[in-house]
Amino acid sequence: MVRIHLRQYAGFFADTLPAQRRVSFIRNFTPPRSMEEIAARIQQSYRSRERYGPFGFGKWIHHLPQIDAFLQGNIYEVKPITAEFVPTLECTFACPDCTYRDWKTRTAAEKGKRYMDFVLMKHLLEELSRAGVKGIIWTGGGEPTLHPQFLDGMRFAKTLGMQNGLFTNGSMLTRKMVETLLFEIAPAFIRISINAPTPESHRRFHCYPSRRHYFSQILGILKHIAILKLDPRVRTTVGLGIIVNERNLAVIGDFGSFLHSLIDPSGGRIDYIAFRPTVHYGGADKTQLSAELAADAGTKYRGLVLPAAAGIRGLSSIFIEERFEDILRPQQTQVPFCLAHPWRVSIAYDGKVYLCAEQNGNPDFCIGDLAVSSFANIWRGPQRKKVIQRLNQELFHRSCPPICVLTYMNKVLNAFPFPLISAETAGIKQTLETLRGKQHPHVDFL
Repeated sequence: MVRIHLRQYAGFFADTLPAQRRVSFIRNFTPPRSMEEIAARIQQSYRSRERYGPFGFGKWIHHLPQIDAFLQGNIYEVKPITAEFVPTLECTFACPDCTYRDWKTRTAAEKGKRYMDFVLMKHLLEELSRAGVKGIIWTGGGEPTLHPQFLDGMRFAKTLGMQNGLFTNGSMLTRKMVETLLFEIAPAFIRISINAPTPESHRRFHCYPSRRHYFSQILGILKHIAILKLDPRVRTTVGLGIIVNERNLAVIGDFGSFLHSLIDPSGGRIDYIAFRPTVHYGGADKTQLSAELAADAGTKYRGLVLPAAAGIRGLSSIFIEERFEDILRPQQTQVPFCLAHPWRVSIAYDGKVYLCAEQNGNPDFCIGDLAVSSFANIWRGPQRKKVIQRLNQELFHRSCPPICVLTYMNKVLNAFPFPLISAETAGIKQTLETLRGKQHPHVDFL
């Protein structure tokens, strides 16, 4: 068993950083002056659930074995809670801002064949279950619902005791499929990435041929889901995701009328609509949504979308302010290391395991292959250790985006003053215990 204390982990990487970055490291790694300040940071992170619901930042505090390993300073023994699971790299859309555009380019020779074999799928899910993973997010890569056996895969994950969640663009959903999902499989959530509120803006945003009428198909399915959501047997959270960039900024305000066209005639229900900025990949220095455009998006949201959403029963309207702010001040300028990566892992359609979903398909972040090795061996193996070393020597600063799903967890974990004395550990655990009494949506999907 590999055991490296976080203080050693920190010292090792400080020594390997270039001189300019070492100065930044020393400044940024200075711990808070008091345990009260650390407690306040934890509480502030957890309170984000009140504003952002399932997008809140504090779900990690509910997972005691991982917390205990981390507080002991042993990052290598923290096991993942959530696995992002990519059943296919094929997609109905050709979005210019696709997170996995480079991955698709590298595998272009295999286009049309990039599907996970079902035997392999079951093996991978069994390995993740044995590793203690609690939540499986069916996601891209490509469009997960394109896989002909993705429903069978979700059923299998459910029999293994893991929760399912689904990220989809909605283009392949059918009435029968959503009825199976909501009444039989009952995933914890389904998030449909709609991104644009009119047929033309939707086609332009996702770059599909004009002969395809995906927007009207998706709108029809959403109306059907909204009606099904009135059935008390349906417990799945269903939401709409919008990533904001230059290509849809002009129509952001039109989501107000879109919501009423979706909900009012049906009398149905959708749980939330959530706005966050597009992230351009290629490192912390990659040009992102400007402050001016982010402010414009916020103005349109508050002036047009929020009032419309307020009139729809049961709908939460979410604009993730921190993401629009922090995309301009990358986490790499605020924390020296990525310490949150062990809590969440990504599995590709070919069985490859990646350190995190943000870097799925990037060879620099590949830690093993579940088609030929067990998850336990990969997690404790030399390849994972090598990738983690490179991550904090260079990759975190060179290749990682300015914000990611684990950014706000990273800001808290980097604040802990290792090595902790027993009184400090007890104080942190007391803070966490107090918060754990409060409900957080979808705690197994970090």
